[in-house]
Amino acid sequence: MDSYRRWSLIFLFLVPTLLLSASAQQPLVFVTILDSGLARVDYLIPAAGNVSLTVPLIGEPDASYLILVQDEEGMPLAYEINETLGVIEVACLNASEVRISYYTQTLTFKKGKIWAVNITSPYCVKLTLPPNSTVIYFSAVPEEVSVEGDSLSLVFSPGTILVKYIFTYLAPPPEEKPSAPPPGGEGGAEANVTEREAPQAYNATQAANVTAGEEETPRPSGLPSTHLMLLALAAALIAAVIAAARLLRRGPLPYHALELSEEEVEILEALRRMGGGAFQSELQRVLNMPTTSLWRRLRRLREKGLVVIEKRGGRNYVKLA
Repeated sequence: MDSYRRWSLIFLFLVPTLLLSASAQQPLVFVTILDSGLARVDYLIPAAGNVSLTVPLIGEPDASYLILVQDEEGMPLAYEINETLGVIEVACLNASEVRISYYTQTLTFKKGKIWAVNITSPYCVKLTLPPNSTVIYFSAVPEEVSVEGDSLSLVFSPGTILVKYIFTYLAPPPEEKPSAPPPGGEGGAEANVTEREAPQAYNATQAANVTAGEEETPRPSGLPSTHLMLLALAAALIAAVIAAARLLRRGPLPYHALELSEEEVEILEALRRMGGGAFQSELQRVLNMPTTSLWRRLRRLREKGLVVIEKRGGRNYVKLA
């Protein structure tokens, strides 16, 4: 009977220890989303005595950034990426833990003001969103939610995850302008109270006074007002016809009117020289521009309706709108 109790106590002490050690050895993936939509992916995978590991890639690593594959002491490990299978093969050697880090642009996409993150992972994922972002949808209920600084972090079980979020910025408080000293008498006091309680009505009254003042400006003598309106309408129609003719001749775009940066103008001119469309990688080689900078400017041009970005064979194809 004593031996039975002894083994029971040993079992009760060992089971929680084994469970904790097993949970501590589970692979974990950290995905951190930046403001621009670029994502950093970090793996922590126990080697468990294996000579090599085959790890599924989450997103396509961006070739513009380094891929770090290290052991628990920060020593580099040999690796090879199989793009066909979408995996990375790592030689573990004597490592007890494998750490993989890279950047990718294929996990996020934007539609209007809504950003979305789509992740498929065989491991648990800790997703950290950009600062000042608010989640409006997630396809799976997170196991854990925490706030780190201004960023929201969500922990999900293995599987496919879709999270949508928007940026929310607090508008600065309006500046308070000192009001003019009220005139003497009861009427002045009432006007001051009305101004403080209903600033919108006061502003509307000011606008009405300004408008009335503009209408009272004497018109120059000469043609009647009806003739002046007809002349203005004719001038507007002529300007519209001239603008349409310029567009039909495919002349250069009035970049100064669109408030484009020099880099955005270079992108549009490069697309014109390349026949109106090219893959993003081809544009990068021609412009010698970092991938992240190019992608950020392409998104701006797409939001302004100047370019269209399509997926062709898993690659971004950019063409003039």
